[in-house]
Amino acid sequence: MASKEKTLLNANQSQSTGNSTKQSSMDGNEKSDPHNCLVYHQDALLVCKACKGLPDESGNVVDVYYCGAACQKEDWPSHKVKCKAARAARDRHILHRAGELAQALWMLFCRKTWQWVVEDVEEDFGPIEWIDLDILYYGKYWDVCHGRRTAKTKNYFLDFPVEKFPDVQQQEALLTQSRCKHALCVMDNIVKNMLKDKTRAPIPAHHLVFKIILPNKDSYAFDFTAPQYGWYGPTTLPWSTFEEERLDFVKNDAEHGWSTTEFLKEASEETQYAFILLELRQSFNDSLAIWQQQHGSFQELLGLSQEEFCNKKTAVLTYMEKCISKDVTSWNKRVRVAP
Repeated sequence: MASKEKTLLNANQSQSTGNSTKQSSMDGNEKSDPHNCLVYHQDALLVCKACKGLPDESGNVVDVYYCGAACQKEDWPSHKVKCKAARAARDRHILHRAGELAQALWMLFCRKTWQWVVEDVEEDFGPIEWIDLDILYYGKYWDVCHGRRTAKTKNYFLDFPVEKFPDVQQQEALLTQSRCKHALCVMDNIVKNMLKDKTRAPIPAHHLVFKIILPNKDSYAFDFTAPQYGWYGPTTLPWSTFEEERLDFVKNDAEHGWSTTEFLKEASEETQYAFILLELRQSFNDSLAIWQQQHGSFQELLGLSQEEFCNKKTAVLTYMEKCISKDVTSWNKRVRVAP
C-alpha cells in the first residue's frame, strides 16, 4: 500500500480502549449515534474522513463507517476507488466554482478600469484581426471604432458603455481584448488564495492562462480572456480541450509573452497605466482580504450549497464594486488626462 494511503489509514486509527473517548472526541464522533460497519456490520463510529460528506457517482452522500482501524485497513483496497473518485469529483466542483467567481471578479475589474471612448459601432463580417491603435476587433463578427481618451473626457478611467453593447458576449469580448497578461497579473494572488491546496501555474504563451493541476493530476485551464477570440462559456475547461481547441490558434498568433514575474518587472518600468494597474491590483487584493476576514474565506465559500454560494458571490461582487469604484474615482482625481 502506498505511504500516502497508509497515512490516511493511520490518521483514523483508534487508540487503546482506555483512550477511546479521547479519540472519539478528536474525530468529532463523541456525540454520534452508532453506524453500521461496512466490513463486520456492527456498531461503528470511525468514519472515512477523506470522503465524508461527499456525493458518490449517483449524487448520493453515503458516509463509510468502520468499527476500528483494522477493518478500515482491510476494506481499503475495495473502498479506495470510490473514495478517490469522490474526492476528485469534489475537487472538480470546487475548481469550477472558483473559476466562476474569479471570472466574475475579473470582469468587474475590467469594467471599472475601461479606458476607451466608443464613438461608433458597426458590423464587420470579415476574419478576426489582432488589435491596432485605431480599431478594437473582438469575437469574429464585430469591430468598434473609438478614440482613446479624447477631449470628451478628462478622466483616466471611464464607465464601460453598456448601452452600446446590449449583448453580454459583446461586452465580454471587448473587456478582455488584449488583456490576458493583465488578467494574469491581477488574478494571480486571487487564484492562489482560492486554490491553496492545488498546484497552479501560469502558462507563458502569447495568450496567457492559468494551468491548474488537481491532486489526482488532472489538469485544467483558467482562461479569463477567452471571449476576445470568440470563445464563450465557462472559464474552466480540461487542459486537453484547451490544447486541442485553442492552444495551436494562440501559439500561431504571436511570439511568446510573459510569465507573471516577468510582466510585473516590465510593468513596473513601463507606462503610467502599468503602474496604476499594479496599485489597483494591490488594492483589489486587500479589499478581498478584508471581505474574507468579515464573511469567511474563499475556501469556505466554495464549499457552500448552491443557494448559499450564489448569495455569497453576489455579496462579494457588490462589496468589491464599491471598493474599486472608490479606488478608480481616487485615481481619476490624481491623474487627469489633458484634452
